[in-house]
Amino acid sequence: MKNKHRYLILLEIAILIFIVLRLINIGGEPVFSSNSGSYVVPGTMTREFSFFDYISFLEFRADEYFDDYALVVRISFMIVLLSTIVLLGIVGRISYEGYVYRQQARRLNHFVKKYHNNFVSLLDTCDNYSKAQIREKMELKDDYSIHNMFQVNAWYELYTNEYCKLDKYSNRVNLHNLLDITGFKEYCELVLISGSLKDKIKVLQISQMLMLPISISYVSRLINHKDSVLRKEARIFYMLNCKEDPYAMNLTDEMTHWDKMQMHMLSRICVLEKKQLPSFLSFVERSDNPVNKAFFVEEVGFWSSKDDVKLLIPLVKSSNEKIARAAIKSMARNQVAESVETMQKVYISKSDHERRLILRTLFLIHSGHLESFYKNVYECSASFKTRRVALLCLFGYSTEGQNLFHALLQQASPEEKVLFEQVMNTIYLDRIYRENMDMSLHHANEFENITNYVSNTL
Repeated sequence: MKNKHRYLILLEIAILIFIVLRLINIGGEPVFSSNSGSYVVPGTMTREFSFFDYISFLEFRADEYFDDYALVVRISFMIVLLSTIVLLGIVGRISYEGYVYRQQARRLNHFVKKYHNNFVSLLDTCDNYSKAQIREKMELKDDYSIHNMFQVNAWYELYTNEYCKLDKYSNRVNLHNLLDITGFKEYCELVLISGSLKDKIKVLQISQMLMLPISISYVSRLINHKDSVLRKEARIFYMLNCKEDPYAMNLTDEMTHWDKMQMHMLSRICVLEKKQLPSFLSFVERSDNPVNKAFFVEEVGFWSSKDDVKLLIPLVKSSNEKIARAAIKSMARNQVAESVETMQKVYISKSDHERRLILRTLFLIHSGHLESFYKNVYECSASFKTRRVALLCLFGYSTEGQNLFHALLQQASPEEKVLFEQVMNTIYLDRIYRENMDMSLHHANEFENITNYVSNTL
């Protein structure tokens, strides 16, 4: 698409240059004269009616009509004329695209209404149906098969409409049997061989969401494709499906926010499918890009075992803030008590944001007696936000912490008491909010309320 735009712009510039040169006179003669050489004045001899003869005729008429005007006027007129033609072309293209979009939306809506109820009944059941039963329930003809991208998008749209409602309880055996009946996988493989760039990207994204068992051979030739989007999609698919070691080839491009969201969602689908995930620890070890490495550290915290997360403790000391923050969040998510001592040691060398993250993480892990640590942080920290987090964690950590909190309150200056009031208001408002959202929290103690608050603000 980008090349088409470049070629169109170059063509417009070439036409404009040609018109300008046609309008320039040197020594009384135009640079490109329509009356010189082979051109014959209309009516004096027979015409050829060829393409070049027709262009020459138009040039002759243009010279005849605008010869009396100044050069600037003629150039301005041609620019306006070209701009009008381009604008009409753009309006026509937008109108056509809008018409095609409305037609496809109408067809898609009809498709979804036709199969929706039967499709939901297949997914929302514990019974595994045979292919013959599924064909009968979906009212599909014996020779039905997918043969264009509209049908691929329609079946995928039907699935995504119910994904958020049924992903935890959907019968994926029936889903994959249905896809086999429709020839979904075979058509996707055909697109990966001979389809357009846009269709290949779409098919790879759909295949990842549906966990289609597409052969790696169809994707392996795309992992070094010149298009960055297709290359990333192919590499993500390859990572999740190849049983060999694909890590070295997947860490060259920096992952965007969309790539991270997509990879995390696909990992979740793998867990629902009870499919083995790639070893994110290997990604952490091999990745040199700090953005990618930080993401894989967090994924270890989400999907790996607690023993694997313990191997990330040295990354808490990392000088790269993104990697260190990711490691700290993984410790909090898995409540790794072995990381408490390390975080206390590196606390002083971290930025204020990392310090607040460490304070919340230590509170969630809740291992050991850290009341004096929070007290020292409050007394020594120069950051207003850090002192507030320290007081919040101190108050909710234990009864001893609450006693220290009240002792510090009595010693506080009028300006510092504002900080204590903010902490108490935060605890009170969060408790009121939770009680309104869930009546079962009426009897929750302060530790539970603060734990919920700290977890949500991590």
